[in-house]
Amino acid sequence: MIRKIMPGVLTLISFGALAAWPVSCVAPQGKTFVPYSDGTIYNLVLHDGAVSFWRWTPPLPGTTAPRHRSTRFAGFVFASDAPTYSDSDPTIVAHYLALVVCPLWAVFVVSAAYPGITFLRSNQKQRRAKRGLCVQCGYDLTGNVSGLCPECGSGVSAFG
Repeated sequence: MIRKIMPGVLTLISFGALAAWPVSCVAPQGKTFVPYSDGTIYNLVLHDGAVSFWRWTPPLPGTTAPRHRSTRFAGFVFASDAPTYSDSDPTIVAHYLALVVCPLWAVFVVSAAYPGITFLRSNQKQRRAKRGLCVQCGYDLTGNVSGLCPECGSGVSAFG
């Protein structure tokens, strides 16, 4: 069931990434979520041909935010800092930042790979069946009366 649904879902994601790219270059689109009472902010933004997700806990009064580390590669950005804890209660996170930026070209390539391979393999099986070849291994079945491929053992009507 999943093998039948997955190409369609991934195709929708890849076309969505393709359609979102020009929109993200014109005007940033985003959604901010503030689900916790401590002020933690979750942000999902579409901007500059990329999707970014970040989580930020604002510094508590009297604490300073540490410098964050970031890694950049091929349009991807990963940034974070070590959590700073409150002096009065060490269980309370005083500040924290985590950021992930993923370029839309990567979303498109990854989500289009499986549907593309599935499409090409399906076409290959159709071409083999039309030419009288075994759809599994490509063995020539001209004159075969047994109904089985002598090379791989699959049925002659395996495609369909």
